[in-house]
Amino acid sequence: MFIFAYISAAVIANIRYSPLKWFLKVLMYLFVLSLYLVDLFISENFGLEINPTLFVLLAETTGAESMEFVNQYIFSSAIYPTLVRTGISVLIVVVCEFLWYYLKKRFVYIYAVIRCVAVLVAIPLLLMGISYSNIYWMMYNAQSADHIRFMQPPKDPISSLYKSWLVIRITEKNMGDAIEKNRSVYECGESSTAIAEPLNVVVVIGESYIKWHSQLYGYGLETTPNLAREEKEGRLFVFSDVVSSSNYTSVVMRNIMCCNNSSDGEHWYDTPFFPLIFKQAGYNVYMWDNQYAQDMYATHSFTLNSFLYNPDFREWAYTRTNDVSYRYDGELVDAFRRDIGVLDEGHNLVIFHLMGQHYTYSRRFPPEEFTHFTPDSINRSEEYLKDAHKQRIADYDNATLYNDHVVNSVIEMFKDNNTVLLYFSDHGEEVYDYRRRTGRQYGIMNADILKYQYDVPFMVWCSDKFKSNYPDKVECIKQAIDRPFLTDNICNMLFNVAGIETPYYRDTLDLLNPDYRCSERIINGCKYEDVRFSSKK
Repeated sequence: MFIFAYISAAVIANIRYSPLKWFLKVLMYLFVLSLYLVDLFISENFGLEINPTLFVLLAETTGAESMEFVNQYIFSSAIYPTLVRTGISVLIVVVCEFLWYYLKKRFVYIYAVIRCVAVLVAIPLLLMGISYSNIYWMMYNAQSADHIRFMQPPKDPISSLYKSWLVIRITEKNMGDAIEKNRSVYECGESSTAIAEPLNVVVVIGESYIKWHSQLYGYGLETTPNLAREEKEGRLFVFSDVVSSSNYTSVVMRNIMCCNNSSDGEHWYDTPFFPLIFKQAGYNVYMWDNQYAQDMYATHSFTLNSFLYNPDFREWAYTRTNDVSYRYDGELVDAFRRDIGVLDEGHNLVIFHLMGQHYTYSRRFPPEEFTHFTPDSINRSEEYLKDAHKQRIADYDNATLYNDHVVNSVIEMFKDNNTVLLYFSDHGEEVYDYRRRTGRQYGIMNADILKYQYDVPFMVWCSDKFKSNYPDKVECIKQAIDRPFLTDNICNMLFNVAGIETPYYRDTLDLLNPDYRCSERIINGCKYEDVRFSSKK
């Protein structure tokens, strides 16, 4: 990056007869060295690089989350190494500029030789750039931003910025296609429900939930006592083999909220938004989202909230949505109980989108009530784990314990009604589970990355009244708990339990249907089964 910055500025410096030469030179230095600083910082602290994922993650980050990040990293010792290395780079630039000017004035022949060598070096670099023109063209003509994410142009900052710009541009186009598709579905009115009695279908979508930190899946700490009790009493059914197609919230949400099958190459923007079909079938649809951003046109709303809360989608698909987000997920559920109340009449689809265990973990639970686990609770002895790392693991487990409380509070709200509730997470996370790293990685897949970042908890809860009214459906749920599944196809399962008749239902993609056939699960271009079970880790 530094070499790129210097060569770029040097080229501009040798443009003769230009009154803007020095201005352009300084501008180039500021631009590329700024990229160098950012690239160096995120590489040293997060193992990341400038890429589309980073740009969209920044776009999805709310103001509160940004302040958490600034306090955690920018105003801490974590940035000192980056500032020191950047300062050294700037000093080298100044020294090189001085030497270059000195050679030009005092040693004309040496100066001329160096310029010739620079030209000879620049020619192969130029030819190398031309050789990548095909991939740049393919990126430009991609139909989906998700496809661009897997293309690999050169790892220079300009290519990364170009790739990021294309992701943003194409996402906007995809959203336009989605609006037109859903407009046609809305105007046709082809969906209905065969269920006569009032029914509540509740979908709770978690965030950054590591399946293997739940006692329901064998974790050594009691992080899910309420849900474990519901399972023991026969109302909760825990599924064993469910994965997410991405570890990236926007990609996941677009695909689970639409009726496409991503493993077969279907695009979310070519299929209907499933809440629209529910509303068309006579359901009241409530969307209560703790990742909601009220300003539809704010930067952080670009991908996720501009999709979920597009003005047309609001009209076509929702009966009501929340207007604000809350510090804790429990406050979101309390607000629903206060504003909407218990739903014991009609057909209702209720979607809760939680903050879950999103980083920063210590901020995801009320500390006074849910600081249950401490570093001493983490009974692990890996050499890379220090007390600070165990504290972060404990924070994550406390957030998981609080998530259990939140989901249980939703269950309590609906337990006396005819209700079926589905809980799953958008994706997983890492919190020092097998290496010294937290968060999510975007790169080459391996068994551990798939295990912790893509395996997700997935469970269905049925009220006693639902179990009494639909014993056949409950039996289908029991029969399905060990079937492999990809969360992209969730709409078909929901159409089944809701009794919705629609041309967009596919029985072979419905996890509860005897004719269900799991599509080959493709995760970031790799076959899940082949990579996930390639080792015993």
